[in-house]
Amino acid sequence: MAKVRNRYKNGPVIIVQSPRDEKEKGDSAPMEVEKSNSKDNDMWKDTVSTDPSTREKPISLKDLFPDTKVVDRTLKRKLMNRKKRESAKRRRVNREERLREWNAEKEEKEKITYRESASRLIIGRIVRGDFSFYTASGRALSYVPLCVLKDIRSNGSIVLLRNSTSRYYHPAKLSILCNQLEI
Repeated sequence: MAKVRNRYKNGPVIIVQSPRDEKEKGDSAPMEVEKSNSKDNDMWKDTVSTDPSTREKPISLKDLFPDTKVVDRTLKRKLMNRKKRESAKRRRVNREERLREWNAEKEEKEKITYRESASRLIIGRIVRGDFSFYTASGRALSYVPLCVLKDIRSNGSIVLLRNSTSRYYHPAKLSILCNQLEI
């Protein structure tokens, strides 16, 4: 039994043998023999050994389930400062990329003409019509370029109007005034 020792606390039992002499070449060397399955072995299969050499290593529950709460104030402060530094670094790195994207969007908006900036062609802006078309009793005053009047006449004088706050266009009939109004 002196040759048997448990080398690792949580590892298997290791049998240490002394090296063979070169002179001794007999069959006297120990051999590992596999035991046959018998009814006696099956009976003791589910039992736990009380041998101290085969005991398992205890596992700390703190290692298995680490605390999500930070109890120590200094540790909490260090974690918060680390998060601040990482977010500041991320903002610095992403700043150039955000500026490039913003400039690209700005250039795209500048390329589009005002008339084509909405989902439909814009022919003019309403100047006066109270706060909404509904309270204006169906009347509003607007400026429309002269070149657009031909298009309006071919469509039967029907245009689409919407408030700046509304998403939907409402059909309206356009009538042209020849006199000048004070605004």
